[in-house]
Amino acid sequence: MLHILVIEDDADFSAMVTRFLELKGHIVQAAYNGESGLRLAKEGNFDAIVCDLGLPDMDGFEVAAQIRRQTEQPWVVVIALTDYGKIDGRRHAIRAGFDDYLLKPIHLETLAVAITNAIREVN
Repeated sequence: MLHILVIEDDADFSAMVTRFLELKGHIVQAAYNGESGLRLAKEGNFDAIVCDLGLPDMDGFEVAAQIRRQTEQPWVVVIALTDYGKIDGRRHAIRAGFDDYLLKPIHLETLAVAITNAIREVN
C-alpha cells in the first residue's frame, strides 16, 4: 500500500485516477491546482505524487521543482502526466525534478506500473 497524491485540475480524470489507485489498495489524496498540491505535499508523507503539467495556477514543472526544494521527503517519486507531448518534454521534466514523464491518454495500468517501478528505483 502506497500513499499517493494526485495533482490534476480535470476533476473527472482526477477522480478516475484516484479511484483506480484506490482499487489497487493505495491511499490517495487529490489536489486540483499547484498551490493546494504543494501544501498537501509539504504536509503529507507521500510515496508518490502524480502531477499534471497543465495546471491553472502554475505549471507542473514549477510544482515538481518546489516539491524537490521544499519537502522533507527527498525520496518521494514524482511523475508527470501531460497531454502536451513535446520532443524535449521528458528531458525538461527530469530536469525539473520528475522521475518519469507519461503522456495522456494513458492506460491506468501503465501509470500503476510506472509508480511501482519508480519507487523501486529510489529505494
